Amino acid sequence: IEAIIFNSRIYPLNIREVRQALSLVFPHQFINKILNHNLLNKTNGPWDNSELAAAISASPKTNNILKKYSDNISKYALKDLKKNNNNDRENRNKALQLLNSKGWELINGKMTDRKTKNTLEFEVITNQSKMEKLLLIWKDKLNKIGINLKIRIIDSAQFQNRLQKFDFEAVNFSYYMSLSPGNEQSIYWGSWAADQIGSRNYAGIKHKAIDEVIQKITNAKSRKNLTEYTRILDRLLRSGKWFIPLFH
Repeated sequence: IEAIIFNSRIYPLNIREVRQALSLVFPHQFINKILNHNLLNKTNGPWDNSELAAAISASPKTNNILKKYSDNISKYALKDLKKNNNNDRENRNKALQLLNSKGWELINGKMTDRKTKNTLEFEVITNQSKMEKLLLIWKDKLNKIGINLKIRIIDSAQFQNRLQKFDFEAVNFSYYMSLSPGNEQSIYWGSWAADQIGSRNYAGIKHKAIDEVIQKITNAKSRKNLTEYTRILDRLLRSGKWFIPLFH
């Protein structure tokens, strides 16, 4: 899965609704048409196009595990997965509603924190020059709702150094996902790894339900259980909006 990952250790990217708003404004369909000639598919989660991908509706086992948790991410993960909405106007309006609900308002063309009067801006780092065109299209869409996206292309050594230190606001990165998931999932998404310098939990995810499901994946004794628990993890990762999956 190639994705733009948000660093949720940093305000306001630590707020799910803000991350969701930024994701909603990402024009997958337009980018696919302009840059990929419509040859690729939008990626929705880490295990797309496999039996490990989350089903549309939550299974009884999913309900049993996630109903123990009262946080919004777990609650959203219990809802049916929605089809991709390619209506830019609807997505933009939804993004504005989400930002408004968390104290942000469009003032003089700038998305502004009503309390601090700070404007909303963030930077994406990448070591791939080919990403610039894609990010510039997103920048234009974000600019229309008053958000400033800064794009920084850096060399591979500096990129790796900043990755390891979590020294970024957002980053372009590819995870290679196994069809037999195991311990590596805790390095990618486990709470213990969020503050562990050098881990691959770049998003800074700390979520008890995710930790429980990863443990169940690691201890699964059958392919059936492994598949079921991975689908639950997929639902939780999609629900948290920690990253914007790109294409496959």
